[in-house]
Amino acid sequence: MSHLTEKLSFYPYRIFNEDSGSYLYSLNNNKIFEIDEKVEKLLNQEGKDFEQAYNSVADVFTEHEFSEVISQMEEAFFIKNAEADLKMEKAYTKEMPDSISSITLMIVQECNMRCSYCYGEAGEYHDRGKMKFSTAQKAIDFLLANSQTKELSICLFGGEPLLNFNLFKQVVAYCKEKEAETDKIFRFTTTTNGTLINEEIERFFTENKITVQISLDGDRETHDRNRYFQNRIGSYDMILENTKNMRENSAISCRATITKKGFDLVSSFEHLYDLNFRAIPMSPAYNLLKDEDYPELTEEYNRLIDHYEQLIKKGDRDRYSKLSIFTGFMRKIHQGSTRALPCGVGWNMYAIDINGDIYPCHRFVSNKEYVLGNINTKAERRDSFLEEINVSNHKQCDDCWARNLCIGGCPNENLNLTGSVTEMSEPVCELTKNIFERLIRLYIRLTPEEKERFFNPKQATVISS
Repeated sequence: MSHLTEKLSFYPYRIFNEDSGSYLYSLNNNKIFEIDEKVEKLLNQEGKDFEQAYNSVADVFTEHEFSEVISQMEEAFFIKNAEADLKMEKAYTKEMPDSISSITLMIVQECNMRCSYCYGEAGEYHDRGKMKFSTAQKAIDFLLANSQTKELSICLFGGEPLLNFNLFKQVVAYCKEKEAETDKIFRFTTTTNGTLINEEIERFFTENKITVQISLDGDRETHDRNRYFQNRIGSYDMILENTKNMRENSAISCRATITKKGFDLVSSFEHLYDLNFRAIPMSPAYNLLKDEDYPELTEEYNRLIDHYEQLIKKGDRDRYSKLSIFTGFMRKIHQGSTRALPCGVGWNMYAIDINGDIYPCHRFVSNKEYVLGNINTKAERRDSFLEEINVSNHKQCDDCWARNLCIGGCPNENLNLTGSVTEMSEPVCELTKNIFERLIRLYIRLTPEEKERFFNPKQATVISS
């Protein structure tokens, strides 16, 4: 028997008992393994040397079976040892490609609305103004000079980007010129409050294949409570009127912000679905929530996930696929990988403000201490920022079973809630773990046929004797 006096040690994991079976979720590689009672007994031998562990399970394992399971666990990157630790360290410290594929242009840092939960200080980000075309040109040239992929993405953002629609058009035209000069292809997205969309703008969106997302929180009462103009008049009716054609053609998505007064998530989702939005991501405005709000919010998320599961079981793909945040989480659970950084913040995407300063993403533009550089030079502070937000530096996450799913949370939300990009607030942490636990249980309950319909998966790996 190999190992002999080495101690049997596992990386963090979580056991889920579901559908009369036991499943092990492994933190390191984000994979789910079906296990039997014999493997569960082996797991209880952690801390013993391998020989002692074998002696404790010899009543259910032959020596050959024991060795086979240990080998499977090592191959699954589950047993902790010096070699695995080195692989872990490399996974979390691997050098990021020195290139980007996406930029967010803050083409205007002003807004015509005064939403209660705006993280951008009324869309101004402490620096009111409109971007000049010369700055936008330099930003696009910066993207071209620092990219290695053929397809590039530009998000036109604000504030309310349509307050600077002339620049919006100039940016698209300039990118088309660059397409003709290079082998690059530009894709365009925008997020708008929808109040300024008219026939000209709608036609421009359509002709230039702009991916459009608006902000709409639910029904009229839910939406108008937080999304209003300076005179406190709500924007719901205006948005629906302005987006009627785009919604009829399923050519527009909607982001719903969840607040204390909009905790009926199932009703909000169904209302937005009936309005025919292409996708309906939903996310809390954590800055408006108090600690005592989280138990109710957690129950509402549970209801929404149950609703999501019912839609999957019924095969209502059109409906469940529009809950894009859950679908994205399900893919994380399914794919299995070791991750160190959340989203593409600061490593494959930047935000460029009206002055040409570079930020990790649009949410950081209010946080001037997180300027990474300028388009006239480079993102000098990129590497130090990525090192700072690497999940291996989140001490709070060291032994958390969900670390490889949430990756320590959104760095900017962390900064705003706790004062540190590496510290998630405790209520948000608990809510996030609850969501992932419910989704993992949902994933386990899906039949092979349902998984095939959902994302053509490989069936769960089985660790057994």
